[in-house]
Amino acid sequence: MTIVRQIYKRLFRLYAHIYCAHSDRIRSIGASAHLNTTFKHLYLFIREFDLVSKQEMQPLQKLIDKFTNDQLEAQGGAAAGSGAH
Repeated sequence: MTIVRQIYKRLFRLYAHIYCAHSDRIRSIGASAHLNTTFKHLYLFIREFDLVSKQEMQPLQKLIDKFTNDQLEAQGGAAAGSGAH
């Protein structure tokens, strides 16, 4: 488990580097949605299995908050929509 945690911590740091240093280039080639999707999947997996500490995830906390808020809104909208039919 120690090795798995180390791998996921490094993957997370790779995404942090991409977002911090290369976001303009990612947007210019139209790959923002792809990057966001893969990061969101990585984050959810990390969270599910508690692989990276919250302290390690701090550099991308605003992005994580956006993803989790969007997910909560989507779930809330789906629940509200299902009651209307």
